[in-house]
Amino acid sequence: LEPESIQIYQLYREKVVHEDTLINFRTSWFVTLQAFLFTSLALTLPKMSSDLDFPIEYIFILFSLIGIAASITTIVSVEAADAAINKAAAKWSKPYYDDEGRVPELGVRDVVDPAGLLPAIKGGGSNEGIGVRGKSSSVVLPGAIGMLWLIMFCYSAIKLVHSA
Repeated sequence: LEPESIQIYQLYREKVVHEDTLINFRTSWFVTLQAFLFTSLALTLPKMSSDLDFPIEYIFILFSLIGIAASITTIVSVEAADAAINKAAAKWSKPYYDDEGRVPELGVRDVVDPAGLLPAIKGGGSNEGIGVRGKSSSVVLPGAIGMLWLIMFCYSAIKLVHSA
């Protein structure tokens, strides 16, 4: 392999690793925030419920809105990083435009690594099924916890409406 071929491969691979690291950070931040929200709610609730001048449901609604917002932003940011990974993988394996604007029948990988010696730039050999299952925890977890916050929000809002 030519040194330029390895450099091109490394650029594509670094893009995938960078975006995957962002997914990991975003998921970790999400889990940390959720742990903080649930813990602070559980620790302060018994003490606050008797001292409040307003219904406790307002506290539930506030925490629920923060939890829902965190869930949505995490899902959106993970999907954005995943789209960037898929775009890099598509450029690597699919045809590209040459200097004259033509689309050769070869992908970047076919040009820089015609013998197929370099590994895939995505884990699992770029098998799409593995990629989908791999990111599922980063999307399903925020979705499930977001639904839990939504249920708490709806329950609290309904209880407020009926008590008024």
